Amino acid sequence: MERWPVTDSRRTLCLLPLVPSRLTTTRAASFHANLTQLTRMIAIYFQLPVRLLPSLRTTATQVKAKKAKKVAQGKRNVKEKWTASLVDEQYTYTIQCRSNEHGHPQLYDLDLIDVIAELNPADAYATLGVTPEDIYEWDDMDAIIMGRGTGDRAGLLSLYRFFAPPTGPTLALLRACKTMVHEVMHMFGLDHCVHHLCVMNANVSPDDDDADVLWLCPLDLAKLQIVVTGLDRAARYRQLAILCAEMDFQREQAWYCKSLHCCGS
Repeated sequence: MERWPVTDSRRTLCLLPLVPSRLTTTRAASFHANLTQLTRMIAIYFQLPVRLLPSLRTTATQVKAKKAKKVAQGKRNVKEKWTASLVDEQYTYTIQCRSNEHGHPQLYDLDLIDVIAELNPADAYATLGVTPEDIYEWDDMDAIIMGRGTGDRAGLLSLYRFFAPPTGPTLALLRACKTMVHEVMHMFGLDHCVHHLCVMNANVSPDDDDADVLWLCPLDLAKLQIVVTGLDRAARYRQLAILCAEMDFQREQAWYCKSLHCCGS
């Protein structure tokens, strides 16, 4: 991936909420509460200013079939049709959409990424879209994906798989934070790590996140410091240890406290 340097005129990370029009009041409140926590994490993790952009509305409408088709439990009905769009103040963008294995709408990630890239503010280093909707990568694949980050300074995070029952809120938030950090690192132009235990290890399902870690290995931390110049390791570790304690990420808090001690602080 190409690495874009963080500059004084382009150093803000933006989060763009993509909110379904059919979201209930309870789910909307939960989504925005999680978004607040993700905003705190991304700001401290990368030591950069973070701005929450105005929400965009997503709509997904099921096209009624003439005859219902039965499918096995856990399988996606490829015949089931949906139409979806993303609406801002000026335009309505058409988004490819299909049904997932639960009969819920599943939005095409690259269509969303194209819109996010187009709406990236001039002073932003990158923009990450965050949605409670499910997403998919290829029309002929049923592989689960939770996010995507590109070298075009645009990315996407889906919370659909993280906060589904019976997953508890603390574990769900931790999984979401790991994936968010992973995708933002891709937006910085960094690839998967194959050398150490690292947040940049590749994974293919939410369960994989439990084996992964939130922290960066020495190699990827050094790469991040090339992109984000002037990053203070000790200050970052201290702030992350405090934040992980507040979020009840116990293993992560212990790791950052130990790393802070290794820095002589």
